[in-house]
Amino acid sequence: MEVKITGIEEVRKLLRNLSEKELKYATVVGTNRVAYAVMLSQREEVKSTFQGPTRFIQTGIRYEKATFSKPTARAYWTDERNSYIEPHVFGINRATKKIEDVFRGRGIMGKSQWIVPGPGSPLDNFGNPTRAFYRKLYDAADGLARNKKYGSWFSNKKGVFERRGGSIIPLVFFTAAPKYKTQYKFYETGTATANAVAPQIMSETVAKAIARSRG
Repeated sequence: MEVKITGIEEVRKLLRNLSEKELKYATVVGTNRVAYAVMLSQREEVKSTFQGPTRFIQTGIRYEKATFSKPTARAYWTDERNSYIEPHVFGINRATKKIEDVFRGRGIMGKSQWIVPGPGSPLDNFGNPTRAFYRKLYDAADGLARNKKYGSWFSNKKGVFERRGGSIIPLVFFTAAPKYKTQYKFYETGTATANAVAPQIMSETVAKAIARSRG
């Protein structure tokens, strides 16, 4: 996902009276400064949108500089982060997890079912099942596939459960495809930031371009 930064309508009039050399300088330097500002604002937006985002997510928004031959900069999410971010931007289904592929392949859950944590699932600081718990699910796969049991765990079409004394605790549920709400307004906030900072940035850059030409 990306927000492209090109000639912004509100600042084009600032560039009309520049020479070709000054125009190229102002366009490239100003565009890059705007793209950098969008990247920083998006990193703050992520922290305010998501509860405790990991550093992997916080640093996933980058920017690519414009050049004299390609006067377009962009602020973008790296491919490694896209699968985590896009569901929150477009409201689409999240990416399949490896444990879901394993459980589907073993017939523990249906091909169109997904895993969501139950009350008995230990969660990390970000509200996701812990890695140690996922490892236990992997370890349980053979037993659950053979006879629907693994120690005190058992599975059925609704999920994986654990017998604790006289109680049955849901560990994970098998559900229809989970769909995320569109809570992260990547494009809207990116464009708004670009429009907000561009006039000042381009004004400063034009002044520098003119000063360079006179120096």
